[in-house]
Amino acid sequence: PLRRAQLRARRQQWTEVLKILKKAEDPFPLQYEVDYLRGRAHAGLGEMPLARRDYQRVLSREAAKKTTTATMAQWMIGETFFQQNDYPRARLAYRKVIDKHTHPEWQAKAALQAEKCMELEQNQ
Repeated sequence: PLRRAQLRARRQQWTEVLKILKKAEDPFPLQYEVDYLRGRAHAGLGEMPLARRDYQRVLSREAAKKTTTATMAQWMIGETFFQQNDYPRARLAYRKVIDKHTHPEWQAKAALQAEKCMELEQNQ
């Protein structure tokens, strides 16, 4: 089910992703990947609080620690706030990518986004 959901996600078929992922409930070996995809689907449908809940689940799973998926989940938490124009909370979420994760490419992207948030906050 994970691979099928990933293929649907590439096509941005978010409702289909959620349907497929219902079949991959705990304890799925890569549950944090399921949580991440579920978050992407909720974000794609504009359901930002549900997306953040799913991304937080990724971060809370021991198996996800130090994975790129965990870093991306933290990044996406920032993105959900950014899309809702909640720049202070977005900036804090991006800072966590920089401070708590070890993937340089995502840290660089997070630094750029955090700076954008600061600029947008000043212009409000």
